[in-house]
Amino acid sequence: MDISKEKILAKRVNILYRQATVAIVGMVLMAIAICLFLYFLARPEESLVGFMAAWLITLIALSALRLYAVTLYHRRPDLLKTTQWLYFYVLWVAVSGILWNIFFFELGLKLDHIYIYFFVVTIAGMTAAAVAAYNTSFLAFSMMVIFTLGPIAFYSLYSPDQIMRALAMMLIAYIIFLLIVSYRLCNQINNLIFNELLITRLESEKSFASLINEELENEIRQRIETEGKLKEERDKAEALADTLLTISSKDGLTGLNNRRRFDEFLEKEWKRCMRVKEPLTLVLCDIDCYKAFNDTHGHLAGDDCLKKIANVLEHFSRRASDFAARYGGEEFAVILPNTPSDMGHYVAEQMRMGVEDLKVEHKSSTAGNVVTISLGVVTMVPEHNKTTDELINLADQALYEAKANGRNQTVVAKDVA
Repeated sequence: MDISKEKILAKRVNILYRQATVAIVGMVLMAIAICLFLYFLARPEESLVGFMAAWLITLIALSALRLYAVTLYHRRPDLLKTTQWLYFYVLWVAVSGILWNIFFFELGLKLDHIYIYFFVVTIAGMTAAAVAAYNTSFLAFSMMVIFTLGPIAFYSLYSPDQIMRALAMMLIAYIIFLLIVSYRLCNQINNLIFNELLITRLESEKSFASLINEELENEIRQRIETEGKLKEERDKAEALADTLLTISSKDGLTGLNNRRRFDEFLEKEWKRCMRVKEPLTLVLCDIDCYKAFNDTHGHLAGDDCLKKIANVLEHFSRRASDFAARYGGEEFAVILPNTPSDMGHYVAEQMRMGVEDLKVEHKSSTAGNVVTISLGVVTMVPEHNKTTDELINLADQALYEAKANGRNQTVVAKDVA
């Protein structure tokens, strides 16, 4: 059962924004505490006091904007894409980190080293505490660590003060340790989110199935009074289920498989051929000048023509693994598993000649006096970096080329990677 990466990312971003308020308020309180500590103990000059006040006001204003963005996310999550909300959050984190570095560099110029040591250790501790707030996004946490501690460590590494240099080397090791811990924690959180989404889906499907089963059981109890009637009704239900399954996968006019069944079968064969590294051939064909045929000979004749062509295609899809479907309107598709390009071309030509041999009169065709078809063939060995859409597009392009070259012909797609 597939759980899309988009759902996991959306859950991660939601948790990130839910925890954002605590992280932002905590950072502001930490900034206020640091400023008060430095003001009362370091007795800074008046110019530095003015800088600290301006810096604190700037940080509070930035934090207010971040809180507004968090509120906006909770009210209007559809305003931006999930990835945009994530990058928006990361941007604010990076800007906050830059503000802390500006504060550090200003302190480094005007205060004794003992207060710088205190500031660095305090910021390192605050960064470690942030793991809890950023545990669902390694990107957000790594940006916070790099932009907050990175410049401080780099600057301190070249400081003339021996203690600062030693502190810088410890900070570098500390940064690496935090990134490793955050990466492992994010992976574990992702696994938990995946399991949670999977359990939620399974419970939802189980509840739905239980509801359906309950409704069916109630209906059966109401309608069936004896054991004989129960068996009779059960047989009818099974027969009806088989019929519905057939109807849901068959085209009502031609009896071929329908487009929905085609999509399912192509996806299944694509994965199988990818696993066993076998070639997969797709043939798309289109009745030449079919609209003109309907206009000239009438819709009943058009329906009859579709049925005859469907019989031809089904006839040449002889193997149990071959699959013919009505692709839409006057278009048909044939899937030929484990079929190389030359054999796919041969089968397509057999189909084309088979339709021509029907000799269904077509007075309005530009390709001849009888009904004909144009075919596009493509063969591909499925790989992880390819998709079924590419296979269909290449076959469609080949079909377009066949029609552009005069119709009633088969074109094999070239330059298939």
